[in-house]
Amino acid sequence: MMKTTRASEMSRTVRRALAHIAVGLAISIAAFFLHRDIMVAGLGVVTFGVLLVDLMRLRSARMNAWFCRLFRPFLRDYETARLLGASYLLVASLVTYTLFSMPVAVLAITFMALGDSSATLVGERFGRLKLFRKNVEGVLACLLVCLAAAAIWHYAGLRVPLAVAIAGAVGAAIAEGIPIDIDDNLTIPILSGALMWLVSFAV
Repeated sequence: MMKTTRASEMSRTVRRALAHIAVGLAISIAAFFLHRDIMVAGLGVVTFGVLLVDLMRLRSARMNAWFCRLFRPFLRDYETARLLGASYLLVASLVTYTLFSMPVAVLAITFMALGDSSATLVGERFGRLKLFRKNVEGVLACLLVCLAAAAIWHYAGLRVPLAVAIAGAVGAAIAEGIPIDIDDNLTIPILSGALMWLVSFAV
């Protein structure tokens, strides 16, 4: 029974990670086809709609029960009584694309999508070492995946100096490893984007 439970939980984790990656990368890629103003406006509308539904279901026990049954395969246990990770993801995307240039925002959202998911998958499956309540293995996975994503975007033609992209990857890993009770979907892209913005003045 224990093995079945663990396998089932890991399966849920993988489904959530894949959905997380798909949404994050879709937002990053959309920036190449949409004008900045349209991108921000579109994100604003979608974010408002998702937040509205999220807040409404938290205020209605009946709606929340229906919502949780429908999306159970993608929900963490604590999300039944708190805002969804998807809500934080959209808010962070809107803030990131509003504050930073398109290339920096693309990298920051990519780091959030790939780095956070990698940290979760590796940390839950192989995590043994703990540092400030965080799995060291998960944080290292986040760093390596973000560094790889930074290199890929740079050599694919994204107009961000490699040093800036690497700084963003490091910032994403730092945000992943910080033991604070703020959703990683929010802290990773904003800290990563802010660090890239600062480093861009020095290169």
